[in-house]
Amino acid sequence: MAREILREPELLPHLLELALTENSTTGSRAAWVLEFVVKKAPHLLYAHLDRFCEGLHAVTPDSSIRPLAKICELLLTSHFNAAEKERPPLNDLHKAAMTEACFDWLIGPGKVAPKAYSMKSLLLLGREIKWVHPQLKGLLEQHYAKGSAAYKARARQILKILS
Repeated sequence: MAREILREPELLPHLLELALTENSTTGSRAAWVLEFVVKKAPHLLYAHLDRFCEGLHAVTPDSSIRPLAKICELLLTSHFNAAEKERPPLNDLHKAAMTEACFDWLIGPGKVAPKAYSMKSLLLLGREIKWVHPQLKGLLEQHYAKGSAAYKARARQILKILS
């Protein structure tokens, strides 16, 4: 399916709508396909960043949140580390929406993968949004003892950077 979207990028808005609004198996599968599309051709999402970011808060299934959290991490990693001409055009509203979603995913009862992606995303966002790093550090320290082995491993990496 991702290859089909890459061949016909005009289908991307339909895929995005399914991923963001369909809280079912269909929406989860659409979110997974969207992740693969963004990995191969991130620029295809750039024209739809407003819709992507405004829809993050409405997604509830863990199987949909995981690929969306990964997409946030991919976009932010590229935004903060890529050459100027290759950066996603993230504005302050996009970053605010991702910050809110990532904190929600981090403190929510969901699975560890979205939490790990959210930690990395928040670490990157904290480069520009000054209150993010102290909040992130406090949350990681607070939840560390109750976290799974995978959660603790990622939290240790992030806390080491923040210290």
